[in-house]
Amino acid sequence: MKATDIPLYSLRDWFPDAEKFAVTTLSSGAAGARPAAPHRNDFYSILWITDGDIKVTLDTVPYTAQAHTILFIAPGRVAEFHGHAHGWWIAFEEQFYCVRDEAANRSRGINSLLFFNPDFATVLSPDGTDETTLSGIIAMMEDECQKKGDHYVDAFVHLLQLFLIRVSRIMEREERAGEHATAGPFLQFRHLIEQHYKDKKNVSDYARLLNMTPVCLNALSKSLSGQTAGEQIRGHVILEAKRLLHNTDLSAKEIAYRLGFEDAPYFSRFFKKYTSQTLLEFRDQSRLNTV
Repeated sequence: MKATDIPLYSLRDWFPDAEKFAVTTLSSGAAGARPAAPHRNDFYSILWITDGDIKVTLDTVPYTAQAHTILFIAPGRVAEFHGHAHGWWIAFEEQFYCVRDEAANRSRGINSLLFFNPDFATVLSPDGTDETTLSGIIAMMEDECQKKGDHYVDAFVHLLQLFLIRVSRIMEREERAGEHATAGPFLQFRHLIEQHYKDKKNVSDYARLLNMTPVCLNALSKSLSGQTAGEQIRGHVILEAKRLLHNTDLSAKEIAYRLGFEDAPYFSRFFKKYTSQTLLEFRDQSRLNTV
């Protein structure tokens, strides 16, 4: 059957009884029955592999998530899983977790480098002491979900915040934050691209939304990612094109239309200019690499 789209799942598709959050073992319930086929979730996921390994493909990039690693997956990323492992899955909707302190949210919240990183470094490796601490936090999360005592929602959100603080410290220790510690406006720019890449493809459009000049936005992007703002915008468009090429059988014309291009031949030239591959060459090569 021809694949014409990438399935999008909500939290309740996985956890029918969940409110806005859930925690479970990877091998139980809906978590153990997750599809191997490429899909997107509209919520945030934290996968902690404690034993075994899973072959993961995120946005056409394959790697193996081994034991003692934690993955952070933001909404909208195209994920594909193969294999079996033990561990934990923490899932929550964006509306559930929001730190009012904007600076705190950038450093340890859903807008942080844990989930949104210019180089997509989303895997952490806690040591034994870290794992003991994190296991205790998750045990309390699971207890709150199961017993649903008084104020259990408040308890869960605070436990989630504590978990994110702890893993943020691991990230800092592994020197993944480093020079990007003040990347709040840049992360906001990245979020805006994800929301508007189909209809806004000029730096000036995003500069206006951020209340800064295109020159300042370019300088900010260049200093934090090594790419200009224009390169960031084009890069996201190309990433989405790669997602559709790899995971669906849509034609070049259909993909061009979905990405906001009215001229399919122009889109084909655009893709080749910035990837040095034709659309068909990328589709064939990317699928060969993940066989």
